[in-house]
Amino acid sequence: MTTDDLVRQFKDLPTGWVTDALGRLKLAGWSHGIYPLSRTARRFAGRAVTVQYLPKRGSGPKMPTHYEIMRSTAQPGDVLIMAAGGTPCYLIGENQAHVSMYRGLAGICVDGCVRDWDEVSELPLPVFARGAGSRPYSTSLELAGVNVPVAFAGAQIRPGDIVVGDCDGLVVVPGDRAQEVLLQTLDIAVIEKEMEEGIKRQDSLADLAQISRRKKVLKVL
Repeated sequence: MTTDDLVRQFKDLPTGWVTDALGRLKLAGWSHGIYPLSRTARRFAGRAVTVQYLPKRGSGPKMPTHYEIMRSTAQPGDVLIMAAGGTPCYLIGENQAHVSMYRGLAGICVDGCVRDWDEVSELPLPVFARGAGSRPYSTSLELAGVNVPVAFAGAQIRPGDIVVGDCDGLVVVPGDRAQEVLLQTLDIAVIEKEMEEGIKRQDSLADLAQISRRKKVLKVL
């Protein structure tokens, strides 16, 4: 199964189910404090392209601009991951969100703030962040790396990981374990459906508990 096929399937799966699948495999990869800004574009999945921000130093090699990363490094279907340590500064605004949208990115995730909230929240592009802000990042942060492993809101994200987002937040699927995670997630989907039907029938609590316990059992081919 290609990465594109995996991404298409993960896009339709709730992050809660993916989280349960990661738990089965003793993996971790969920963020906290990052939520969708858009009123409509609230679900996505895509390959991670990472950028790392660190406290400003003022020396070092010249790094590409956001626009160059969005136009050249990131490919259609990718998710731009902007790791900035939960900064209160904004990292992007309306113009850069538009560039990403027209480039065909699956989404933008910012461990920090976004300016032009009103405009960005109306776009069909999923943008996830900690909130809105008007404080510029350039006074305190600088870009230190592109497509490197990053710490993002409590999760480790590596280039090529599959990031899944919905109203509950973000979940990170390791790129080299994506097929395993998908297999477990699809099994959990079946169990969740059985649980829903059992609740609707008003099955006994013992029967519901028996169904629920299966969520922790690793599916083996």
